[in-house]
Amino acid sequence: MAGTLWNVCVEQHSRRDRTFARAMVNRRSVQQQHERAVVRDFLQWLNPRRGTRFTVISEPNPPEAIIRSVRVTRWCEVGDVFWNDAYAQDLFSYATPDEVHKPIYPGPYSSMDARLAKRFIKVLRKKLEKRSYDKFRDEFGPGYLLLPIFHPWLTDERFVACKKNGRLLKEFTTEGASGRSI
Repeated sequence: MAGTLWNVCVEQHSRRDRTFARAMVNRRSVQQQHERAVVRDFLQWLNPRRGTRFTVISEPNPPEAIIRSVRVTRWCEVGDVFWNDAYAQDLFSYATPDEVHKPIYPGPYSSMDARLAKRFIKVLRKKLEKRSYDKFRDEFGPGYLLLPIFHPWLTDERFVACKKNGRLLKEFTTEGASGRSI
């Protein structure tokens, strides 16, 4: 009996690993498409406002894109800010072929603005502390850090409320990462 149970567990574990590996390959493809879309949307926003004609010339990953205009070359890094891990899994599992959709658990939820602000600071700090951008900064100068925010109930008013959370911003600037130039 124990041998049979062991075989079932091993078989299920092996099947789950293969499914996980396949899902990760598919998810990486979805992630790349998402990052390209974020950079594309950013360039569509930036070019008319700055009178530039930036285009993507390379995708070294990281950073997500090297962009060039007539006079200058820069780089772009994308760092997604999700309200929480469950919401990120909900969105990615829905968008990833061959992956079972894992919808976010039903509420109630509390302190949503504060949680989003904390996650924003966490993602920003993590990106600013990465050293992998140094060679691109040295070669091309400053880059663009793009932080799309994913929150099921984010409105302009909620965004302003998160932005005004001075305690979190003060905490971030006093811990040293704010001085890092990328």
